[in-house]
Amino acid sequence: MTKKDSKYLSLLLLSICTVLLLACGDSTATPLPQNVTTLPIAPTATTPPIALTTTQPVVPTATIRPTTQTATTNATTLATTTQPTTVAQNTIGGLVVRTTPVPTVTLISTPTNANGFLQVGVGKDLFIEDRSTPVQLVRSYYNAISRQEYARAFSYWGSGGGQVPGSPASSAALANTYKNLNTLQLSIGAYWSGAAAGSTYYSVPLVLSGSFASNVNTTTATCFQIQQPRAINFGAPPFNSMAFITIKSQQVAADANSESIAEGLCQSTGNPRIPPSIPAAKPPIESDNFVDDRSTSDNVLRSYFNSINRKEYVRAYSYWESGSQESGVLQPYTQFEQGYKNTVSDQLSVGNITSNGAAGSIYYSVPVVVVSRLIGDRFQTFVGCYTIRQSNHSFYGEGPFVPLVIYKANLQEVPANTDTPVLLQQAVQKCSI
Repeated sequence: MTKKDSKYLSLLLLSICTVLLLACGDSTATPLPQNVTTLPIAPTATTPPIALTTTQPVVPTATIRPTTQTATTNATTLATTTQPTTVAQNTIGGLVVRTTPVPTVTLISTPTNANGFLQVGVGKDLFIEDRSTPVQLVRSYYNAISRQEYARAFSYWGSGGGQVPGSPASSAALANTYKNLNTLQLSIGAYWSGAAAGSTYYSVPLVLSGSFASNVNTTTATCFQIQQPRAINFGAPPFNSMAFITIKSQQVAADANSESIAEGLCQSTGNPRIPPSIPAAKPPIESDNFVDDRSTSDNVLRSYFNSINRKEYVRAYSYWESGSQESGVLQPYTQFEQGYKNTVSDQLSVGNITSNGAAGSIYYSVPVVVVSRLIGDRFQTFVGCYTIRQSNHSFYGEGPFVPLVIYKANLQEVPANTDTPVLLQQAVQKCSI
């Protein structure tokens, strides 16, 4: 074989090998670039666990201005416990109604410090006129002072105003004491209670911080002695509500343990102390609850029917304007009491409230449906309108202070078992007469 033939044979063999390699493929693995990330064949979606939502409760506090009636909330932290209820709400032309009585709602206040004192709102943007509990009485007093309604503040002393050491001599004296006041902060501690001679007595420790003009700030430790006569014991008017009877106060330094000083000013009754709490804005009217709240026109009616459910008829009578009997709107007390002799309990439903002003007063028209349970398990249903009067002048003058009162009522008995929304619409019409 010549040299030239050998060259051709080598080229032929090389071509054959190349063809075989292309047909069979290369089994050598090619490494991935270092910046490439391998992914799972089937990507899986991971759902994070659902976070529990915690709602910070607020203090529903009824608010009323001399010219309006609204609701506001206070920044005090509360733990809220709501009893199960089957309340159904309906709306008829903007009218929110309930088909059952107001449910029981209990608000349990959480102390703001280690000493168990609860900071409560008393600012001028609120209106608190409530003698249902000792805490609410104290709040009402300092709320009146914050709003410069000194005649109202003085009324919480009952007959003891100016008669006991430490009490203000008059509403004018209160006005002079607080004339330069800017703001008040109030904290109330757990209080003592004890019963004697037909009344319940309370010793309520509190700390009051005041900011006055010219950057003057004061802190005062105080203990109020409060008397609450048993309403069931009254056989005839007049009725005496819960009121202050004595006070002990001591101005303290800013860094002092003011809560302990306030507690030391109180006299223990030996009974377990009662933690401070704030009741529901729309309290239940059943007989196991006590409601004496005139902060709003509808709460005046809740207080009224609560007193009837508790058989406290003199207290019920006290919610009517004093001149109603003379004008023929209200019966004499003996006839008034006799009218409820067959009543076991009342249920109250309230519609939208309207108001108008005239001659220094505001008149609230409150549409209602009242279902009365009678002896023998019989029922009567009434529909109508209550008019609640608020005198503006009595808030600011020398007194006497006149709270919200029932001015008149226009009620009519209707067939039982009629839907409450329908009845409340009829009540609204009666309020427009």
